[in-house]
Amino acid sequence: MMVNILIPGTIKSFGVLFVEFLEAFQASPATAAWIPALCYFLYSSLGPVSSILSVKYSYRTVTLLGGASAALGMILSYWASSVTYLYISYGLLVGIGAGLSFPPTVYIVTSYFVKYRGLANGLCISGSALGSIILPPVLRWLLETYGYR
Repeated sequence: MMVNILIPGTIKSFGVLFVEFLEAFQASPATAAWIPALCYFLYSSLGPVSSILSVKYSYRTVTLLGGASAALGMILSYWASSVTYLYISYGLLVGIGAGLSFPPTVYIVTSYFVKYRGLANGLCISGSALGSIILPPVLRWLLETYGYR
């Protein structure tokens, strides 16, 4: 459930970061818009790869590697010196991490629950909506309190 709250919530709260990135790097909106575009593309398209890797290795391993990639990308974004750096740190690493870690959460739930599979899937996926509601205000507060750097 935490993966379903943190990964989609973080990605969907990019609008809060967008303004900070425009100001910090004096970038045009069109240039900065490629960061979430790349991230969303990878997040949305790596499901089949995640599924194949999950069957070959394990759901847990793929989720852990994806989470580590997303966390590393977010941490490296702190030291970004340009929008190009963010293409790699946020767009590429966070996108790959999100694309690898999110799909196994659905597979895990369906493999453990038979009788209440629909309810379990609903609760699992509701984490995505919950994260999308909670994280943007939290991120805004953190940026106002501590700043981007």
